[in-house]
Amino acid sequence: MAAIRFKCPNCSTNLSLPGAMAGHVVECRQCGNPLLVPAAAPAPEEPAAPAPNPYAEEEEAAPNWWEDLPPEAEEGEAGAEEKPAAGKKQETEKRSVKRVWNKRVRRLLPLLLVAAAAIFGGIQGYAYYRKPPDILWEVSLGPPGSRTPMDAAAVPGGILLGGVAAGKETMQDAWVALMDASGKISWERFLGGDRLDAAQAVTPTVGGGFAATGRSGFANPLGGGGFLWVASFGPSGTLQWQNRQPYYGASSGEGILPLPEGLFVAGWQHKEGTLLTKSRKRSLGLLLANDGSLTWRTPFPGYGDETICGVGREKSGALVLAGFYRDPKDTTGLFLSRLKPWGEVVMKKAIPVPGLVSVEGMAVLPEGGFALAGCIQGPEGDCDVWVARLDQAGELAWQTTLGGPGEDHAHDLALLPDGGLAVAGEKGSKTDGESRFFVVRFASWGWKRWEKAWGTTGRDRLLAVDADEAGRLVAVGTSGTGKPQGKVFLLGK
Repeated sequence: MAAIRFKCPNCSTNLSLPGAMAGHVVECRQCGNPLLVPAAAPAPEEPAAPAPNPYAEEEEAAPNWWEDLPPEAEEGEAGAEEKPAAGKKQETEKRSVKRVWNKRVRRLLPLLLVAAAAIFGGIQGYAYYRKPPDILWEVSLGPPGSRTPMDAAAVPGGILLGGVAAGKETMQDAWVALMDASGKISWERFLGGDRLDAAQAVTPTVGGGFAATGRSGFANPLGGGGFLWVASFGPSGTLQWQNRQPYYGASSGEGILPLPEGLFVAGWQHKEGTLLTKSRKRSLGLLLANDGSLTWRTPFPGYGDETICGVGREKSGALVLAGFYRDPKDTTGLFLSRLKPWGEVVMKKAIPVPGLVSVEGMAVLPEGGFALAGCIQGPEGDCDVWVARLDQAGELAWQTTLGGPGEDHAHDLALLPDGGLAVAGEKGSKTDGESRFFVVRFASWGWKRWEKAWGTTGRDRLLAVDADEAGRLVAVGTSGTGKPQGKVFLLGK
């Protein structure tokens, strides 16, 4: 039994008595003072266990942000811990959910910002990709009717132009000029006689000079309205030589391609009719050596009236030319001819296209095949812009049309450095005889990237387009009616 320890209040003597004597009166051993034995002191209480931390388990094993919160144990479930009061439970749940969502938001926010930037940048980039280029400068070629550009070629440091110019009295001369990068004419040449002459196509040559082809109106001893004409110029514009090829009937050069061995020229020859046949144009090709002499000449069996829209050379070395035909039954379409370098015809194929009105531009594609542009009859009977692609075998891969109120025409096509296509022409309006300058750009698979139309009242049309090494577009045409004024435009990328 535990002893009871206490002090005598009189002499401060420490006393120790059995616990059973609590409540008895005893006498102090030292001073004899009577003392009441106190009751035993209560045992010290054990320290209370700390209250469980409701967040301890959560902090030790927080769920991942992509996982849902683990379901809490249901009431009455075996082994379930006692839940806190209703208010505290709700507060605990709110804090737990808030912590998890804060963690999720912190991790998701960078991803959301990146996604928003990508979407916004994609929209802005798409809008920029679809935006038509600006016109960097525009040049008028003298008084109205003085010069009419019919073709243009981008050359290093400038633009080569070809067309017609006002000649003596009512006649016209062939006109060839070189324009610098700022739009100023460096030199120009006027060639012709007392008849109608024209430079239909121009090109830079392999040796650094320039060449042009078209028609010459000198009297043809074989009969007809003139010669197929080719001229060569030096780097400074000096005339080096001219070649006039006489045929029975009128003839003209429409396309020219520079080669190391000379100039490949394609055009048409007018064949006079008889009592049983109609007069018609048939296509022909010829190669001139670098000194202007004729190397070979190849006429093609015709399908009817034919006009050349372009020439080119494939990777295999084969020469190609394409154009438009209308047969005696009034069926229209396009044709494609392939020649060996020495002039042997290996293919001439006709591709009927119902409603086709003209084909005026052609380009050989680097990956093989051909792109063409022209005009086709629209659903309301007027002309719509027509663009198509042929594969290497001459089969039609795809075709697309663009149209609106009035007459819409494509007059030329150019291959761009990135593989795209630029088509130039005129966009009609509801007023008869009026049109605007028009350029449209396509991807190589036929998707339209952008289109641009501009101009004033009257008839504004682009007759030729080409692209320089930087991807800028050079476009030439005429503005106005009666005696139109020649125009040259430089458009940005």
